[in-house]
Amino acid sequence: MYELSVAQELYTVARARADEMEVRELESVRVAVGELAGVTPDLLRSAWRFVTAESADENSRLDIDLRSGRQICPQCGALPGPDVIAYPAHCERCKCHMRVESGDRVELLEIRFQQELALA
Repeated sequence: MYELSVAQELYTVARARADEMEVRELESVRVAVGELAGVTPDLLRSAWRFVTAESADENSRLDIDLRSGRQICPQCGALPGPDVIAYPAHCERCKCHMRVESGDRVELLEIRFQQELALA
């Protein structure tokens, strides 16, 4: 499951940042997931829960912002038409292989930490 390795990498980066800042718990991690990244958001959330289970961060949230994908034909500049449901591998006009312009990444956007209240 690809989502498990993505969740593990996200958690490793977030936990390292928390340790660097000497923060005990993560509150949330927000990521952008592109439509063409090959990541299923629900599976990524499940993988996050698995990766953080039995850790100081087991109650942390993984918030996902979905990003649209965009393709263009590098030869003739055509874009998939609005009536195209799936992303085509080849241009309908010239049959050239379509190039992905955006929406093919998972990006870490924000890490939030639990705020500890000090009682005086």
